[in-house]
Amino acid sequence: MATAIPPSQSALRRFTRSDDGTTPGKSPKSTTEIKDLLAGLPAQIRRDKIRRSPWVKALSYAAIAAGLLGCFKGYTWYLSERYLSDALRDALAGEYAEAKSQLESAILYNPNSPELHGNLAVICQQMGTAESQQCAIEHYQQALKLKPKDVTTIRYNLANLYEETNTVDKSIELYKMVLAETPDFAPARNNLARLYILETQYAAAEQLLQPALQRSSDQVTQAVLLKIWAGCNMNVNNMFRPHSPYPRQLS
Repeated sequence: MATAIPPSQSALRRFTRSDDGTTPGKSPKSTTEIKDLLAGLPAQIRRDKIRRSPWVKALSYAAIAAGLLGCFKGYTWYLSERYLSDALRDALAGEYAEAKSQLESAILYNPNSPELHGNLAVICQQMGTAESQQCAIEHYQQALKLKPKDVTTIRYNLANLYEETNTVDKSIELYKMVLAETPDFAPARNNLARLYILETQYAAAEQLLQPALQRSSDQVTQAVLLKIWAGCNMNVNNMFRPHSPYPRQLS
């Protein structure tokens, strides 16, 4: 059985043997050179010990693992973006089932992306079935948990979806959160005021509409808000009760 050479012997062989594989043909030529090499021998022995120590080996393995992990993450990100691109193409063509499938594949490779969950929720909402609406709710909620950059849009879309599913209390709560973040978001103010009217909360609706009319300079927005306010005033006077909601957002 071969015997391991101690670090000191390993270092010594570097200048006492000309056939050493590490420095072939570079054995010392003079006594002075040997003395110089001997002076550096302790440092060389220390380096040999450090190089062979378990923690250095562990760090080396960790560096290799980190490099491999970085390559893997880059590859999964590429696959996720490719599936997202295909999903957007399918969505623009009206192929929502295909777009949904592509986005589900993208999420497999990048599950912590709020944008992917938000896009999948939009596609599911567009499909319009009870099953797809539940899919949309789940992915809007997951997107919010992951703290998206455009949290206002996610909340607004989820509020719209809750309204579609007649979950009015949750819809009102989300519209209020949207307006707390973005007071000048006219579609959210429009929708919330309309829901207040449907819930016979006319004073709350009027309180929303008055400042919006004062701040708005867009004629279309003003027309929609005035229409809702007129409905509010007519309900206060018991002249009629609305039977169907106005459009949820401005065109």
